Amino acid sequence: MAGERENNQTATPFRLTSITLGYSVEQDRVRLDGVDADGKTLTLWLTARLLHRLVPHLIERQTDMQFSVQGSASETTDEVGSSGEQANNVQCAPGSPETLVASIDVSTRDAQLLLVFKDSEDKQRGVFVMPLSALDRKST
Repeated sequence: MAGERENNQTATPFRLTSITLGYSVEQDRVRLDGVDADGKTLTLWLTARLLHRLVPHLIERQTDMQFSVQGSASETTDEVGSSGEQANNVQCAPGSPETLVASIDVSTRDAQLLLVFKDSEDKQRGVFVMPLSALDRKST
């Protein structure tokens, strides 16, 4: 896939503040477009195999959160950045870096879910942090 690797290898990964998910029929992959606080965009490609490994972890985190956070479902926020409104969709600029994600580190801290997207060389390419409450969408 052309554009999979950046020419200039940056030491720090993109710290994504908002993401939009899509699907590419041509690639048969999920496309995660993200933007950082400076407005720089990045496309992360996720394979079905990787998603089949990621989703159970997210469900587990959601279940853990439901047991540990009593009665806070009404406090669900739209801090995730992708609240479903078209105006908030991330549009990657032409020439934005693209990476085929080989692994995702999933962790929680301070009531937040941390996703670290890595390439085939185990280099961090993107980081996305969201409140654990965003996983609880029963109230929406």
